Amino acid sequence: MTRVVDRLTHIVDWMISALDFMTFVLDWMISALDFMTFVLDWMTSALDLMIPVLDRKTSALDLMIPDLDWITRVLD
Repeated sequence: MTRVVDRLTHIVDWMISALDFMTFVLDWMISALDFMTFVLDWMTSALDLMIPVLDRKTSALDLMIPDLDWITRVLD
C-alpha cells in the first residue's frame, strides 16, 4: 500500500511540475504578445504620422504622371 501511495505521490508531483512549466510558458507567451501589441501600436502611430506625407507624395506623383507620358511614347 505504501508503495502505491509513493507512486501516486510521484505522479502527482510530476503533474504539478508539468503545470508549473506550462504556466511559465503561458506567462512568457503573454509577455511576448504584450510586446507585440506595443510594437504594433508604435507602428500604427508611425503610420498615422506618415499618412499626410504619403498623401502629399501621391498628389505630387499624380501631377508628374502627365509629364511621364512622353516616356511611353518614346518606348513604343
